[in-house]
Amino acid sequence: MRPRHPDRLGDDERKLVEELYPSLRRFASTVRPPGEDGNDLVQEALLRVMRSRGSLCGLDHPGAYLRRTILHLAQDRQRSERRRRRAWVRLGAAHPEVPVYSWELEELRLVSPKSRAVLYLRIIEGWPYEDIARMLGCSQVSARVAASRGRRQLQSELSKEVTDATA
Repeated sequence: MRPRHPDRLGDDERKLVEELYPSLRRFASTVRPPGEDGNDLVQEALLRVMRSRGSLCGLDHPGAYLRRTILHLAQDRQRSERRRRRAWVRLGAAHPEVPVYSWELEELRLVSPKSRAVLYLRIIEGWPYEDIARMLGCSQVSARVAASRGRRQLQSELSKEVTDATA
């Protein structure tokens, strides 16, 4: 079956996308690597799912499937950027600076995309670990470990800031 062009969504799919888009956008903005736009990740995820599955309505849990796709895209882009930076270092050239958007929780960018995803889904959206694991395609233990690592890393970074500010 040939997948439909995203501009030609059926009424059910259009309603589903309109319903899911705000939460997907917030999720993508949380897990995105620096310099990426959350909207781009959501659009890319929608296109990939539509190409591979043909329809969003045929999925049991389309929101979970799209979140997993967004997380994988964010991780892929972060890996690509690391490879690019290593290549620049090997070539002995200065790497062009990647714009970093300033926002209130810039320290969150120091945490891996998976940890950011788990923390966002758990703290902001209030999902239980069982559902988070299903959404992200990992075990509950892996989701809990990612959250714990992320919290520890954030706590360490925030305590460094307090120490630096008092010094």
